[in-house]
Amino acid sequence: MASSAPPAFLPQLVQLVQPKWMYIISISATSNLKRRKYVAISQIVRRLRV
Repeated sequence: MASSAPPAFLPQLVQLVQPKWMYIISISATSNLKRRKYVAISQIVRRLRV
């Protein structure tokens, strides 16, 4: 019985964890994009000032 238990609860575990991981990944991706935009804008501002 013990050997057949892991396959039964693993899909449920994946269903529980996957949305959180997708959420974390999407947040990190958006933060990276914002950071790149900020860096690009700051570089443009520096060029304009000089």
